[in-house]
Amino acid sequence: MKELLQLEIIENNECRHRDLKFSIKGLIERQEFDTYFFAVQIDDFENLREIKNAVVNLLNYWAMETQNAKDDRPIYLPIDFSDEYTGCIRVLGQGDQVVLTYGFSHLEGHSVNPLNPGNYCNSISDFEMTVNQSIEVSKIDFLNSIAHQIRLLQNS
Repeated sequence: MKELLQLEIIENNECRHRDLKFSIKGLIERQEFDTYFFAVQIDDFENLREIKNAVVNLLNYWAMETQNAKDDRPIYLPIDFSDEYTGCIRVLGQGDQVVLTYGFSHLEGHSVNPLNPGNYCNSISDFEMTVNQSIEVSKIDFLNSIAHQIRLLQNS
């Protein structure tokens, strides 16, 4: 079975723009996001390995927040840090399941540290769906998919 979550960071000549490839099976097709704000937060940024490590930090945040999420209280996991907004996944726990929806907040990407988003997951009040659908998956499958992406980034 194809992984639920797919994430890839590529080297390109666009100065950390359009270099994070992201999709969630059944929810959001392959999107291209920027790692520019990741690089800005890294002291003395030098290479792609540092970006991959920074994205691993973000995914660890996702895993921790998803694990601690309370039923029927949404959390928001940022992935797209742009000048005008942050793209994020709304995660709504329902027992052993989570409902995932993709959208954005008007909170600008430069105001969130992607290496340590802090209380982002609980602070979004202006979420807007960009895809008019949600998917329901087991919480364990979602957490396993995050863990798998962490391993792939660490080993590439």
